[in-house]
Order: sequence, then structure tokens, then C-alpha cells
Amino acid sequence: DWGGGQVPGVKLKTVIDSMHFVSSHASPGVQLADLVAYALQRRWNKWDSHPEAQAAIGRITDVINSHMGTWREPWPSE
Repeated sequence: DWGGGQVPGVKLKTVIDSMHFVSSHASPGVQLADLVAYALQRRWNKWDSHPEAQAAIGRITDVINSHMGTWREPWPSE
């Protein structure tokens, strides 16, 4: 039953067991991750010298930052 609650199974020791590569055109989630990574690396590396490019990347990263939450809880909890 995937509606909620605890799913029985093996206790997790890691979050990711292996990498899975997919084409971004087939996955909206991967497209979103690509956009976030692209915008953040352009902002952090300061590659754009044109003021309009800087402003555009600034607007994109402002939206990303406004939706980025942090979770402060140790994992795995025992």
C-alpha cells in the first residue's frame, strides 16, 4: 500500500545505491535539475560579463533560492 505509512523492506544504509542515467528530454525532473545546475554554476563562477545576462541569471537564481529549503535532522535517525 503506497498511500502512506511505512513501507516494509530492508533497512536503508545509503540513499543512493547506484547511478541511473536518463535522457533529459524524457524526464521533466532531470530537465529541472539541469536548469538549476546550469543557472547556479553560471552565477557562482561569474562567467557573464554582460549586465543583461547577469540580470537574467540573477532572476533565475533568485527563484531557485526562494524555493530551496533545508532540512536539519541527522540521517539515519536511530
